[in-house]
Amino acid sequence: MTTQQMGEEGFRWFLGIVESIEDPKLLGRVKVRIINEHDANIDTGDIDWAHVMMPSTSACVDGVGDSPNLAIGSRVVGFYMDGNEKQMPMIMGSFPTIPGNDTNRHSLSWLHRGKNVITKQPIGPEPPTAYAAQYPYNRTITTRGGHVIELDDTPENMRVHIYHKSGSYIEINNEGRVVIKSVVDGFDIIDGTKTIFTTKDFDVKSGGSITLASANGVKVGAPGGIAVTQGSIHTSGTIGSTVGASGAFTTVTGQTVHVQNGLVVLID
Repeated sequence: MTTQQMGEEGFRWFLGIVESIEDPKLLGRVKVRIINEHDANIDTGDIDWAHVMMPSTSACVDGVGDSPNLAIGSRVVGFYMDGNEKQMPMIMGSFPTIPGNDTNRHSLSWLHRGKNVITKQPIGPEPPTAYAAQYPYNRTITTRGGHVIELDDTPENMRVHIYHKSGSYIEINNEGRVVIKSVVDGFDIIDGTKTIFTTKDFDVKSGGSITLASANGVKVGAPGGIAVTQGSIHTSGTIGSTVGASGAFTTVTGQTVHVQNGLVVLID
């Protein structure tokens, strides 16, 4: 350094384009080809690694905090921590561009700009997407692999959407309706008690079979009764009837068994 104290020299800032992100120290550093500094004759390997400045909301200590997410081609602005020596570049941030005015290379997601580019194949009663975003209200995070998070504040169409590139997603629409979809198997594992409550009807539908198993007992309370609209009920093992139960059922041989107060009173 040409001065005794860092920061005493003039503030030397620059613009550049990221050319490498494979930091051997895994610190999120990048190699930036700096405009008016690195000409075409300078190889990427000869460019110094630049640290990336993180916001104060990221602790950046002991594995806690956010991680840098620059990509090859990112346009960045930075400064030299060592002033005129220009050996210690620091990236302050990136900025969006439209290279060659080609909208297909626009830096910002189509989802942010008001165009839904996520195609979903509905299954069963799955409702259509609630996407109705307008620029600039839809805050989006899009990864290289195609995962997306949307925090949409479009007036009268606010929405939260977490999307996996496979097609699985969670979406909350403007009214608060929640849709959860998995395009393959799904697991809901609770190490404790789970309660499901709805103030209205509760429908369970399956394109295959439904298995209900318990390590203890199964209790069904239905003041309106239990109705089987199609098919038959088949049992195995011993059937018990609690005293007080009354009614009738038909056996597989066609006989009708009448029960009153838990006792069989007639078979015809």
